[in-house]
Amino acid sequence: MSGRVITRGLLLISFIIISTGNLGALEKPFSPIIYSDGRGGLELYWFYPGLHRVHAGNDFAPPLQGKVADKNDKNWYLITPFHILPPVYVESISSYIMNRDNFPYWAGDQFTPIDLALIGGFLPDSTTEIWRDQAAMDSANPEPYQKIERMIDLPLANSFMISTAFQWLPGTPSAPAIGECLGPPYLEQFIYSRQEGDLSLQAVSSNLMTGLTFLDWQGSEAGGLSFRVRFSENEENLTENSPIIGETAGDSLHVVLDGILSGFAMIEVTDGQGNSFSDIFPFTADKIAPLVFEPPLLNSDVPEEQYGECRINMTNVGDFPMAFTWHADTLFDVFPLPACVIPPGETENVVISYRVPEDSTIANLILDFGVSHYPVRLEFLLVPRNPTDVEIIRENLPLEFEISQPFPNPFNSAVTFKVVSDFNEKVNFRVFNLLGQQVFSGDFNPRREKLITWSGVDNGGVPVGSGIYFFVFSQDNSRIVRKAILLK
Repeated sequence: MSGRVITRGLLLISFIIISTGNLGALEKPFSPIIYSDGRGGLELYWFYPGLHRVHAGNDFAPPLQGKVADKNDKNWYLITPFHILPPVYVESISSYIMNRDNFPYWAGDQFTPIDLALIGGFLPDSTTEIWRDQAAMDSANPEPYQKIERMIDLPLANSFMISTAFQWLPGTPSAPAIGECLGPPYLEQFIYSRQEGDLSLQAVSSNLMTGLTFLDWQGSEAGGLSFRVRFSENEENLTENSPIIGETAGDSLHVVLDGILSGFAMIEVTDGQGNSFSDIFPFTADKIAPLVFEPPLLNSDVPEEQYGECRINMTNVGDFPMAFTWHADTLFDVFPLPACVIPPGETENVVISYRVPEDSTIANLILDFGVSHYPVRLEFLLVPRNPTDVEIIRENLPLEFEISQPFPNPFNSAVTFKVVSDFNEKVNFRVFNLLGQQVFSGDFNPRREKLITWSGVDNGGVPVGSGIYFFVFSQDNSRIVRKAILLK
């Protein structure tokens, strides 16, 4: 079992990546989350039961004591926000409740049912609530605490922040006592009331227990499984022998599809001995957003912990106006951007402001078209510039520095880039995985080397796993970023 801590804004959340171990009999994969890729194709991200499971929160062990979050008799919520990187598949919500009645002379006790909710964002209302259920403890349980857990089973394509919400209704003012975590991780939690005349939001001083379990396709190795996307233009003709339009192995659970026809597909998982299939799902070329992005991949070039800006040119190449809203990673501090409508044949220029982190990382921006089109996910590779970099001033020299798109893409063992540069200075070449971790770096002379090839290994010569990789080419104060998919 391994852990990682992610700090984004004010949130400090501990993630425990749960080892998959022996998966046993093959289970049915979940149907995918589908994005437009901004180039006329589709990106499919799917999930396999139990694979890449992550538990976020602080309810990893039974509590030694509990605490009442609020003593007032009103309709109130205990809110705990979590930062996530979509797409994810939320499995369950959980907490510990103590087996004691703190105020027996008041109505309600620790066995009174409470409402559990998952909300998209921060404050609960009819527009943000995405799941709700009720939970109650077993009054015959002799233990000093009980763990409550409810399955959610919900794919999330657009949310970058979700919050768990435990709701107590009037008449149950102070029950129950929630388990208190006496050590890290320390979560930000709030009491929120929507009662008339009391729209209060106050921080909770105690570290009350709450947990969120989800499947994250960026997780650990898949244990020898491989996945295929089988396609047919007609649902009745879709079988286990239908044509394969995409496949992958390892931990990516992701394919890019170009030249899409309308039809039906299903995800097949195999371990070399047997197979299993997801439910059949439709997709259609009419739902691919007819937007062309320039640049389609964005990158930063400012010192760490400072603010940068980049521009996105979006051209509507379709026949109808395209209307959408924005969802953004918390690294984008100047938000929200206004809703946007682009008429047919016109180009919209949008300036995006963001904060460059201390270390290289991937940030995402999602365009949401509702049910009319698949959402578009744009990826930012944020790489802070070294503050000791010195800008070289050139006079009367051509300013040409170009890197081709990767070929082939996807690639199986090696990927190549064509380099065009009129300068003698060396080019620094770095490779990052989808978590923003640098896996390879090197330098080359563009005067002597016109083709640069990466063989899918780190600096120690160890092969890296399947997945999406970013390639950063830097020459003095110029930087070009490319993206490719490694499939093994």
